[in-house]
Amino acid sequence: MLVAFPAFAQDDARNIFVPIDRSVLVHLTEEAGEAQVANPDVADIHAHNPKYITIIGKAIGVTNVRIFSANGELLRDINVT
Repeated sequence: MLVAFPAFAQDDARNIFVPIDRSVLVHLTEEAGEAQVANPDVADIHAHNPKYITIIGKAIGVTNVRIFSANGELLRDINVT
């Protein structure tokens, strides 16, 4: 049996699994001003707009993505594997 589901992260997810060459869309409840990836060899990010950010798996490993508001407040700290 094959089951398909959208690759969306829950609004409060702290841990996200992103397969290599796949992506997960993160919806933010507040607008982001900046996003950072600790290890860009493992994952990359793309901001579609201030409330939607895609995390893209690049290699096996562990990293984290931190998303900040325009005034520098930490909105999300996401562990990515």
